[in-house]
Amino acid sequence: MRYWIFLLLSFCLFAQQPVPTGTTTFYDGETPIGTITMVNGIATFTTSTLTVGTHTITAVYSGDSNYNGSTSSALMQVVTPPIPVFIISQTGVVNTPFSYQIATTNTPLSYSAVGLPPGLSVNSSTGLISGTPTSTGSSNITLNATNSGGTGVAILMLNITSPVVVQPPVITLQPTNVSVQSGDPATVFLSAIGATSFQWQS
Repeated sequence: MRYWIFLLLSFCLFAQQPVPTGTTTFYDGETPIGTITMVNGIATFTTSTLTVGTHTITAVYSGDSNYNGSTSSALMQVVTPPIPVFIISQTGVVNTPFSYQIATTNTPLSYSAVGLPPGLSVNSSTGLISGTPTSTGSSNITLNATNSGGTGVAILMLNITSPVVVQPPVITLQPTNVSVQSGDPATVFLSAIGATSFQWQS
């Protein structure tokens, strides 16, 4: 697997005047990974193509009309993968109590949460985020859990919304007035938008 890890390499020739010119080719083992033109006796190369593992990096100078070519000593470069970051999504309601327990393994000694919205705080001993949010909006909160082995990181995407307002049903009766003789049937049509049940009363 390849990760976007940038490595900056510089090759410098220490010499009197004239300043060395020509090119320098950088190698990962026997594989060329870039050729750079010397500027003021220095070749600087940036790469993001190295895979996870150990790499043997060398620089080979081409030489010019004043200087012979040369090869640098090997640089052992170890590329490690970045620490995983977990993204968690939660939703709360403004002016309503909210709580979220940071879930971890390996017995953290302390917790922190950076970027909490107003009204919320974290218990640094237990990892419980709680409180009553006072405003709506989205927050990307960095969660940290630390023990003697290091710090684990996660991102909590918290969206605080407005409360849902339930509107009363809208009742429509057709026709609105009915006149019938005693004992005769009467027909009316009733619709109630938003209702879940009906009850007739006379």
